[in-house]
Amino acid sequence: MSDFAGFISKALKESFPSIKHGKCFYHLKANIKKRYPKKYPKIEPYLEDLGNCLAIFQLDTLWKLIKEDIKENEDLEDIASEFVDYFENFYMKAEEKGFFIGFLPPGFGNTNNMLEGHRRFLKGQIFEYRIRDMGKLVLIKILKFKNIILKSFAKHH
Repeated sequence: MSDFAGFISKALKESFPSIKHGKCFYHLKANIKKRYPKKYPKIEPYLEDLGNCLAIFQLDTLWKLIKEDIKENEDLEDIASEFVDYFENFYMKAEEKGFFIGFLPPGFGNTNNMLEGHRRFLKGQIFEYRIRDMGKLVLIKILKFKNIILKSFAKHH
């Protein structure tokens, strides 16, 4: 699972052509919120509905209905066409549809919050925070622990 960075999709497609590449629903929503901050509260319910689809045909069918509804939504009339084009170009292409929950096996979420936490952990941000708050003795223990985790991770990946 990743955000919508094109280079990640490309690298995964080249390295693992048959892999299912989930896209983070949180990042999808954050991207749209950043692009349409004032209209986001009116757009978010549509996104939530799309994110809960369980099959590709549901996603495609619901998107057709949502497109029509957005065009008729008075609160979104000034951005309706632009938003629909943007969403179709960036999120409804076949390779980008990995944001909806049905794309992943049952029991898996459609955000990468857990993965983001692991990334921060391995990157050392958590350790840096603890170092500032706890002093030298703990610093040594944390750094040793970090090295053990990183060595273990390297062996298995």
